[in-house]
Amino acid sequence: HFYRFITHIKFFAHKLVYEKAYRNDNNELLEIIKNKYQNSYNCVEAISKMIYQKYNYQILQEEKLYLTIHVHRLAHNNGNN
Repeated sequence: HFYRFITHIKFFAHKLVYEKAYRNDNNELLEIIKNKYQNSYNCVEAISKMIYQKYNYQILQEEKLYLTIHVHRLAHNNGNN
């Protein structure tokens, strides 16, 4: 899970640096994930606010979806792959 997260963060950082945001928001799926993983989503919201304040970059809903899943996996991984 950690390596998947790191790979995702690398792609995310690349988009952030080069401002290449691809819009393909799936709000229905995000709502499901947000309700299922509330703590992880709250963490992603905090990250999103910090990134906006520091870089003036608004994280897309789809990006929040994937980050929430990765944060949840990292937070709940008991050493299993």
